[in-house]
Amino acid sequence: DAVVIIGLVKAKHLNGSPATVVKRDGADRWVVRMDDERELSVSEACLIIKTSRADDKANSGNVYDGTQVGDHVILVGLENLPLRYKTETWYDVSKLNDCMGRIIRNEGGYWIILLDRDKREFPAQRENIRILDAYEIATLKEAKEEDRRRANAARAPAPDGSPMLAGAAKAAVLKEALDETSRPGRRLA
Repeated sequence: DAVVIIGLVKAKHLNGSPATVVKRDGADRWVVRMDDERELSVSEACLIIKTSRADDKANSGNVYDGTQVGDHVILVGLENLPLRYKTETWYDVSKLNDCMGRIIRNEGGYWIILLDRDKREFPAQRENIRILDAYEIATLKEAKEEDRRRANAARAPAPDGSPMLAGAAKAAVLKEALDETSRPGRRLA
């Protein structure tokens, strides 16, 4: 099977690269062959099966308007309106714009999206989803991971247990300390 590699942390340069599955390598890993003939063992979570839309249309009932179950999508163009679907109501769905997810089924004229952020199912019409390609998926996941790392670093305590400051707060404290030490008649300890 043809696959695309996504979500690698130690070899980020390979994200978005096409590969071919060679064999299973343990419970949740696969050996894949890269275009340059190198073979790598990759976690199943870091592989997306690459299919052609023409093959899908011929072999699947899940294809509609070029969209299919399993597509990674981002929600777009949602307006500040309530949405009622079956027994659930969402208020101000515009807050879901730019949320990523994966299409899990087509039901009643809606594509049901499993949202990445909270694992909830959300019904979306075709005009409110944009299908992501493998490169976009990898890039967006890396950006979100970097944001998460920065947020965690800003909250992390210093090695001595005191709270660490980040960004503007850190700059203000450093400036104040510099101002204190640069006053005339002041000695550095």
